Amino acid sequence: MGIYTYDTNVEDVPMPSANTDPTTPPEAESNSFLDYDDEFAEHPDILAMRYGINAEFLEAFQRGFRHYRNGEWDEAVAVLKQTAQTLRKNFKGQSVEDGPSLTLLDVMAVGPARYCPPYHQTHF
Repeated sequence: MGIYTYDTNVEDVPMPSANTDPTTPPEAESNSFLDYDDEFAEHPDILAMRYGINAEFLEAFQRGFRHYRNGEWDEAVAVLKQTAQTLRKNFKGQSVEDGPSLTLLDVMAVGPARYCPPYHQTHF
């Protein structure tokens, strides 16, 4: 089973114009009412929120998750610390924290055997 989550960076979504007419229906101003063949690849707001999630980041996260799932938590921690803090950048070039990576690190840090998979379960 894979992990089905993604993180967004809402600070990178442009704010509505100050000149927006409050009587204009949302359908006339929003990209959300348009039809897309692949929303994740085409919708401007989703593209802005996913900025910094590139092939390098996705490959590293998948590798870290694979280590996590296989019970190889030392390796998972090393990779997920990178994806959590350093591999994603916003439009300004600043590092962005990755929520799914941080969540997996939190799960592995719980309990008396920090960063050690449960003895009865080496695969999740």
